[in-house]
Amino acid sequence: MAAYIPSEFIQDLLNRIDIVEVIDHRVPLKKAGKNFVACCPFHDEKTPSFSVSAQKQMYYCFGCGQGGDAIKFLIEYDGVNFVEAIEDLARQAGVDVPRQQQQAKKAVTQVVEEIDLYQLLTRVAHHFQAQFKQAADARLAIDYLKQRGITGEIAKKYQVGFAPAGWDHLLKAFPGEAMRTALVASGMVIHNEQGRYYDRYRQRIMFPILDRRGRVVGFGGRVINSDDSPKYLNSPETVVFHKNRELYGLYQALQIQRAPDYLLVVEGYMDVIGLAQYGIYQAVAALGTAISQTHIQLLTRHTRKIIFCMDGDNAGQQAAWRALEVALPILTDEVQVQFLFLPQGEDPDSLIRQQGSEKFLTCMEQAQPLTDYLFEQLLQQTDIQQMEGRAYLIGQLSRFVKNMTAHTLKQLIIERLAQLVHLPVARVTTLLEQGASTKGVISSVNKPVIKSLTPMQLAIALLLQNPGLVTYIDLENVTLAGVGGQLLKEMVEFIRQHPNINTQGLLHQWREAPEAAGLVKLAAWELAIPDSGMAAELMAVLSRLSQEYLQQQVNYLLKQGRQTPLTSEQQEELNRLLQQLKAKSP
Repeated sequence: MAAYIPSEFIQDLLNRIDIVEVIDHRVPLKKAGKNFVACCPFHDEKTPSFSVSAQKQMYYCFGCGQGGDAIKFLIEYDGVNFVEAIEDLARQAGVDVPRQQQQAKKAVTQVVEEIDLYQLLTRVAHHFQAQFKQAADARLAIDYLKQRGITGEIAKKYQVGFAPAGWDHLLKAFPGEAMRTALVASGMVIHNEQGRYYDRYRQRIMFPILDRRGRVVGFGGRVINSDDSPKYLNSPETVVFHKNRELYGLYQALQIQRAPDYLLVVEGYMDVIGLAQYGIYQAVAALGTAISQTHIQLLTRHTRKIIFCMDGDNAGQQAAWRALEVALPILTDEVQVQFLFLPQGEDPDSLIRQQGSEKFLTCMEQAQPLTDYLFEQLLQQTDIQQMEGRAYLIGQLSRFVKNMTAHTLKQLIIERLAQLVHLPVARVTTLLEQGASTKGVISSVNKPVIKSLTPMQLAIALLLQNPGLVTYIDLENVTLAGVGGQLLKEMVEFIRQHPNINTQGLLHQWREAPEAAGLVKLAAWELAIPDSGMAAELMAVLSRLSQEYLQQQVNYLLKQGRQTPLTSEQQEELNRLLQQLKAKSP
């Protein structure tokens, strides 16, 4: 039996805390009318479009569309999970987080993942470290690390361990049904379709993956025998481990220097540890996945210079280009991105062992700036001595510059392009804008906003922003249809069950619904209606929705009657609808 946090407590907690205080502690806010504003922490901008409403207890960015309640803000900004966000808010409110017992197997697994996994994975990491002295086959791992030049000091710093051979070593080390369930939830043990449980990692060197708080969230395991596959095996996605949110070695790098002069992005675990062996602690590695915008944003929170260290082969070039495409739209003018390509067949670990740290640092100083790499790659694809080649170059660059938020860098790219194609800067700017508007370009960070509200959207927005208006709604005399109508009915019932609910609480309740993003926009919509007129506006729009629905039903039956005579039941239904429509007409 495991514990879960009651939803009633979460709603009460959202009523207790002040989202303005929560956000202002992390992002300094300025008063602007009845709201508070700041430059958005989720995308780069010069003019503040990030708004926090004390009345609605929500935040919303009119630039990128990010918005929601205090819990969502902590999850997105602090990089914590759902339970951690609630615990953080509870500490701020000075209350304890209650947990109730629940029997359901699904809930047990969920709670084990959300609450106990950090402690369990830390214990597993310590267990793997101990196997260097305890496991019969540990000598293979020790010899391998010595061959790679890794000392015991560095191995200890990165908590390197060893998973012995055998199918159930970890299961035996952590006995019990509850522990077995937790090991499955953590990704350390596999439960197959035949009902068998067995260790995921066997005879591998283990690299614990730490989050920004220094907690173990997952593992990477490297084979000792080069004939085995896969070479590296990463933990699966769990509640506490998301590959696109973590970077191996980042926690250790930040312990050495809180704001590093640079961060070097390499390919694998051994590259990070090998560089650390030679005093270069600024290396981090993606966890078997392509660099994402989340990775870039994580890096830019801690440094103003990112160097991607890539192999010189085709795979390295493709990875570099992918990193460029991901990074360029979200970079600011304060951040530098560079690319370092290694000789064919070399990786950072092997190169630094051959040449030493001094020569490796010299190579890093010669890393290619992002813009040089961008133009180099595009110029290899065409001949700008020809008119068609210049047109091609402009067309290719148009998909990049449109979405750039680094305004100065964008202008410099345009000026360089103008020199290459022998056209005035103003003309090139126009051509780039035209090209971007007609091509399928990489997606912008800006999300579409609502241009105007339909009657249904207006009704939902009114209730969402003013839950107290529920007292004016009589569902028995209101006819609502469609997905929007069902959503409005559910919202009415929920508010009646929770009379003290506010906008933030409603957004939280529907946070996982398909309509969640739309509800955030409606909650942020500025209604040009005085407070005294909200109730009348809601009743009027509900009446209009009912009339529209009745008219649609009437039109449908009339159309049917023109095609074939209506049955007696259909005629009675038509008469009833016409009477209702007449009664609702002004």
